[in-house]
Amino acid sequence: MFPSETSASGHLESIQHLNARIGEAGGAKFWFHALRNCFITIADRELMLPTGLTKRLVNHAPSQDITEGYAADWTMAQLRGAAQRIADRIDELILGAGPAHEAASQAAFRSFAGSATSS
Repeated sequence: MFPSETSASGHLESIQHLNARIGEAGGAKFWFHALRNCFITIADRELMLPTGLTKRLVNHAPSQDITEGYAADWTMAQLRGAAQRIADRIDELILGAGPAHEAASQAAFRSFAGSATSS
């Protein structure tokens, strides 16, 4: 998907070697999968999006749940809208924006981000 002049296949195969450099620049341990974990946590716990929608956004295998099977697949507009809501919520948590009652959510987010960087 991403071209690379240095790999035998001609495309980027691994980005794990960047974890340490990003961590050093940010002052905390970093790994890319933590971003995915954060995205899912915000979708499920903050925005309470349907599990099937969250799974589709992160390309997890569809559930074998019979009830979910009755619903049609998500449209691009629905996927795009949900992804934008998640991104907006992450921005709010990072910037500390939002009503005062969100202080607990912000603290939980920082705690999650901190545990992700110290693992």
